[in-house]
Amino acid sequence: MVLMSPTQPAGALPPSPDVEARLLAFLDRTTDLVGVTDDQGNIVYLNDTARSRLPAPSEPGGHLTTVDIFPPEVFDTYFEQMRPAILRGDVWNGVLPVLVADGDPVDICVLSERPITKSETAGKIAQLRFG
Repeated sequence: MVLMSPTQPAGALPPSPDVEARLLAFLDRTTDLVGVTDDQGNIVYLNDTARSRLPAPSEPGGHLTTVDIFPPEVFDTYFEQMRPAILRGDVWNGVLPVLVADGDPVDICVLSERPITKSETAGKIAQLRFG
């Protein structure tokens, strides 16, 4: 999840574990679908709403990937628009359909940027909250 530019302002303090815990608690309470994937397409975080609305993993005991939640046409967008932007160091954002367990696909807002470390993500969250 990338919320701000990777450049941290001079003098900014690293976020405390409390900030990260409060943000995760907030994300788990929202009724929006919130998720984070790694650069291999593995889903590494889903909030409570997303866990209740998205389909179960295709293999029992497995984990969800982007293949499980996005219709095939989304991957055309990934290769034609998202991936080139990420490789240039740009941010891509847009609206994509996601498959839900109980019906037709729903549109979600997607923000993609180069992979970052957990500490960079926490720093961006803290900048957004307190910056």
